[in-house]
Amino acid sequence: MRSRAALLLLPLLIVFLCISCYLNISNFYMSGHDPVYPYLINAANLASGYMELGLIEHPGTPVECFGGVLIFLRHLVSGELPAYQEVLRNPESYLHMLSAALILLLGFISFCTGSLVYRKTENLPLAIFFQFFPLLGPIMIQHAVLFKPESFIVITGGYFAAFLYVNVFGPQYNTQQGLKPSTIILSSLFLGLLIATKIICAPFVLIILFLCHNWKQFFLFCISLSLSFLLFILPAIPKYMIIWQWMQDLLHHDGIYGHGKEQIINSHEFVNNLRKIFSTDFVFTGTWILLTAAVLVSVVRLLRKKSSDPVLTRFIIGLWLSISVLILMVAKHFSFHYLIAGMTFFPLSIVLSLRVFVGIKNIGIYNRYPQVVPYTLFCLLIVFYFCREEKSIFLFRDHKNPIQNTCHFLDSKSGMAVITISDDHSAFIAPSIWFGIMYSGDMRSEYFHFIKKYYQNWFAYHLDTKEIIHWDEGVLVTDILKKRRNALVYFIEHSPDFENNLLKEFTQSPKGLTLAKYKMIYENKESEERVYLMEGDSAQLARLPVARSVYYSDLEKTNADHSAFLSNDSLYTFKKANQVSQTEHHSGVNSIQLNNTNQYGLDLEFEVKPGDFVEATIWRKSSDHSGEIVLSAKDNTMFYLGGEAIIATENGWEQITCKGTIPIDYKEKTVNFYLYYNLKKEVYFDDVKITVTPGE
Repeated sequence: MRSRAALLLLPLLIVFLCISCYLNISNFYMSGHDPVYPYLINAANLASGYMELGLIEHPGTPVECFGGVLIFLRHLVSGELPAYQEVLRNPESYLHMLSAALILLLGFISFCTGSLVYRKTENLPLAIFFQFFPLLGPIMIQHAVLFKPESFIVITGGYFAAFLYVNVFGPQYNTQQGLKPSTIILSSLFLGLLIATKIICAPFVLIILFLCHNWKQFFLFCISLSLSFLLFILPAIPKYMIIWQWMQDLLHHDGIYGHGKEQIINSHEFVNNLRKIFSTDFVFTGTWILLTAAVLVSVVRLLRKKSSDPVLTRFIIGLWLSISVLILMVAKHFSFHYLIAGMTFFPLSIVLSLRVFVGIKNIGIYNRYPQVVPYTLFCLLIVFYFCREEKSIFLFRDHKNPIQNTCHFLDSKSGMAVITISDDHSAFIAPSIWFGIMYSGDMRSEYFHFIKKYYQNWFAYHLDTKEIIHWDEGVLVTDILKKRRNALVYFIEHSPDFENNLLKEFTQSPKGLTLAKYKMIYENKESEERVYLMEGDSAQLARLPVARSVYYSDLEKTNADHSAFLSNDSLYTFKKANQVSQTEHHSGVNSIQLNNTNQYGLDLEFEVKPGDFVEATIWRKSSDHSGEIVLSAKDNTMFYLGGEAIIATENGWEQITCKGTIPIDYKEKTVNFYLYYNLKKEVYFDDVKITVTPGE
């Protein structure tokens, strides 16, 4: 009974540390929405009954399924709106719920890990040491409390390492027959879960391959692992080609996320990243060196035929290769948290190394002081952990307070239009919700249509495209100022020069006409936040030019050979009239139908000038709410814009729009308009209108 009580102490400490870290997160959108918001929205997809995932690269499906189940259960008890709508309205509440669940799960798994080792070995210090798996590596607790793959890796990896140890060195292991079939199958389930959570865990397959005693065990493991992996990525299987392409891009490009040059590695960056890996944390480096030394000793003994434990040799070689391959993979695209999968195996690495060097039962000082030595070492480990992690766990709140102060200021400005210039954390929740919805797959249009009702005054300036968007549609600053007269512009972590240049761009036309004036009304030096007030000039805004060109067709008139639809003024032609349908129509009797075999339609090439603002709208009817408008140059790299923002609904039809500004340096004289649909059902379009407005 005392032993069971002792096994509770470290899990309780781990829960306490997790709670301390969690309490520092006042709001997740302030500390960075990547990737917790995309995972939350995809979990909401599943909880709402949609077998649709837009975030599958990791693949990450176990995290999304876990979240989906909890969201579904909570929605059963307290939900009034559909589950996804509840999540979009209260995302922070759901993220806090999921973090609390992860904290409790980690504490429970830590206790189960100790219980497993103690039950199989009756060695209490060894059992407690295996419970240290979330504490030996740096930053593991901080990631374990967030709704992301790393939390699942910490929880699963630590228990799996203990499971392997007791099944290899426990009394049930047969040195002549190797691993039991049940052990192989359960190991496959653990590995399938880990790899489906994050593909970077794949190297740990090598451990079981080295422990396989014969070909029969090898084939059993391969088949079990394949089935396990397919089971855990089940919701993402329909998009297997996207996953495969993502993996190929990662392999064949030297940049992060499959970008960069078409080469496997950048040798200079690779070497620099290896230096960073081994200089960031001395526990990580020391453990890898200890494991490497143990492998060398084991191999030398094996070659000299002095090894009395070939199973230990195979085990430790497999573990060393797994962690070393992981290091090489991470060195290509380095971030230290990518190594968390390897750090969950640190207790196993240390214990196996000690078995190689002296044997757990043959340490003289341990035999002399069996109660004092291990618990003294445990206390030293805990003290070391607090010294190393103190700032990240207990002082993290200091980073959040400055942004909270900005939130208090902005509360007094509620109801005003706000343009945010932020790539990550900010004082506004809307950018995080937008970021999550962008990864919601085919649910994107429906989610944007719903969330617009709650954040009608939020706009975002995208640094990469240099466009202002309102959720899923492009807008101009002049549109905002014409409708509201005044607007706030929010910056965080940008230089004053950048801010002034961008504000001048917002408040002046391309020809230098002043459309608004601006002034700074708030500054937070700690968080590098500044808020500006733009006040529009009503007289100048009223003089802005109206549309130069309008292309409209209700799809009722065609040319002589019926190959194209005519615009209502008969001056322009929309191609591919052979896709005409009279099954559905918004007006008249005709519409155009797209499906899996006819994915493109209604092509029109029209004239534009640099700086022009183009807006295209059309009515759409489809059971899957899919099908979009595309505006593009002949060379897509010069200009490409796709959109399906819903701006109106009527009798089962949705009016969608796509709008944006032609770049100032645009070299071509025309832009192409067309419709695109890439799913397996059918969609109908009717009543198209394209408006081209000069830049001023």
